[in-house]
Amino acid sequence: MYCLKCGKEIEDSAMACPYCGSATENAPAPVVNNVIPDSDNEAVKSAENMANIGMIVGVVGAILAWIFALLGYVCGGVALGLAFVAKGKNAGCPKIKNAMIAGGVALACSVISSIIGVALMA
Repeated sequence: MYCLKCGKEIEDSAMACPYCGSATENAPAPVVNNVIPDSDNEAVKSAENMANIGMIVGVVGAILAWIFALLGYVCGGVALGLAFVAKGKNAGCPKIKNAMIAGGVALACSVISSIIGVALMA
């Protein structure tokens, strides 16, 4: 067999070229270290719980933002923080995206509420 990169003749059973180090067709496929969602996995359960709490806090923050903008900022930040921590534990959890959206909506409502409040004071 010949190396596909440098063209030198190498053994048929070689996993890498001894001359250039290039992998051959005999080399095993690279292993991707992804977390596969599994309902029995404690990390997955923890990530789902954090995402659920983040969604609830985000929705409550979006509502509270219209009453007192500062509460919306706090709740939105907490919701996003929980979502990012959950993402670090298990990127495969589909609820994380919802928690991020809820936190973003809470922050957006707070910004709009702040702008309206400043405009009314002027």
